[in-house]
Amino acid sequence: MRLDISSHNIKVSQICQRGKEALLQFCKPLIQMGLERVGRQYTMVPKRTFAAAMKDRSEFRFHVNQLDDLKQHLGHFGFKGDNLTIVEHKTSASAFPQVEHIIKEMFEPREQQVPIIEYVQEDGTIKMITLQTGKGKTYIAMRTAWLMGLRTCFIFKGMYVERWMQDLEKTFEFEDGELLMVRGSGGLIKLMQMAISGVLKAKMIVITNKTMYNYIKDYEQTNGKSKLYPIPPHEFYERTGIGYRVMDEVHLDFHLNYRQDLYTHTYKSLSLSATMVSSDQFMNRMYDIAYPIHKRNDGGGYHKYIAVTAILYRMTRPDIIRCKGGTGGYSHNAFEESLMSKKLMFANYLKMIEHIVMQKFIKRREDGQKMLIFFASVKLCTLVAERLQKIHPSLKVARYCQGDEYSDLLDADIGVSTILSAGTAVDIRNLRITLMTTSIDSRQSNEQALGRTRELADFPGITPEFLYLVNTDNDRHMAYHANKQAFFRLKALSQAVAEISFLM
Repeated sequence: MRLDISSHNIKVSQICQRGKEALLQFCKPLIQMGLERVGRQYTMVPKRTFAAAMKDRSEFRFHVNQLDDLKQHLGHFGFKGDNLTIVEHKTSASAFPQVEHIIKEMFEPREQQVPIIEYVQEDGTIKMITLQTGKGKTYIAMRTAWLMGLRTCFIFKGMYVERWMQDLEKTFEFEDGELLMVRGSGGLIKLMQMAISGVLKAKMIVITNKTMYNYIKDYEQTNGKSKLYPIPPHEFYERTGIGYRVMDEVHLDFHLNYRQDLYTHTYKSLSLSATMVSSDQFMNRMYDIAYPIHKRNDGGGYHKYIAVTAILYRMTRPDIIRCKGGTGGYSHNAFEESLMSKKLMFANYLKMIEHIVMQKFIKRREDGQKMLIFFASVKLCTLVAERLQKIHPSLKVARYCQGDEYSDLLDADIGVSTILSAGTAVDIRNLRITLMTTSIDSRQSNEQALGRTRELADFPGITPEFLYLVNTDNDRHMAYHANKQAFFRLKALSQAVAEISFLM
């Protein structure tokens, strides 16, 4: 058996039948289980494996941080000494083309950002910043790219492309071809062809993570004999000359992002996320494989500045509101759909929202301050945005869902969105009030939503507030409320509970 150790992964090849059995056993603790409907019942089935393999199992791949565990495991099966060949593939900054990133506009780092920037530049290939929201993760990524002077690739969900492209274009000077955006296989193939032909002059490249997923999937399904892509994934960074890779909001699509590491060989990578702690202990184990806790940088701890208030409300007929999803668990989408079908109850619900907006924001608002409201469904976001615009014609109210302009959200006095669209990687200046109407239990989603509320840059004496609704007649709402209180205990400046007299 042979192990090829690269910057981020271990490739296992020359595998006999006994070796295959050993590797499949090593994979077992890396399999995530989940519910799937079988007939009328739901059963636990394998959903994702945090490892990679060719379709014919002639090659396996594991994270480089598992090397010691893998060697020990294989030793139990007799793969050691002469039965195990280990080849290490080292790389360095000098192996990648140097580029000059010309700054258009970039402020000097704040005092607390300096050691974080130094951490990224220090020895070590895999870097992870868990700096809290609003403390400059994007800035640090761009600053370190400038300092290292390497061709840089940014990878994240497609919904964040617009924001990142705006930030990069605002920060750096680019001539034609020096900033590329790659979305889809066609663009990725064109990028590879330019690299092969020696005409690639990009200094920075933005690629959607789904594009990389399809690339890797094609490689595995064709057993490394793709007729589509001219460069195999494990050679991608070297042959395109990308020496620095940045992944933003890495906790989102984490399995996809983890699998990218299984094919990455480059000088330096930086991953960004404010919430690398999950309610799911399996996911926490996977986070710790990719980014051992002692190697992460959190900027020295969490700064509390948000006042959190739970707003409790009642329903006259909670029994007629359906709130179960497809797997039988609680679904806030189902809750909203059911509520919207009850004319009188829904009318009162909208009045309650309008009342909170008036009392908590409109009556206290100073010019330039903003509010953000979260709902589960696009339908309800649209309806509420339209109603609030009619009620408050002097203010700008904008819906921000898939397909809407990010700039409209930033310009709005009141933004209305979903957790999926605006719950992460959104930075609204002077956001005084955030109202989360959705009842969700994900620790990461709750903490990310909380993190949209930043310190008010132009109003230093004002404490920003995060409000969330709790229906006291719903057992799940109450359970999630208790969990939120625990999640926010170390994140909030204060926590309070208030009751509202509206009856649905």
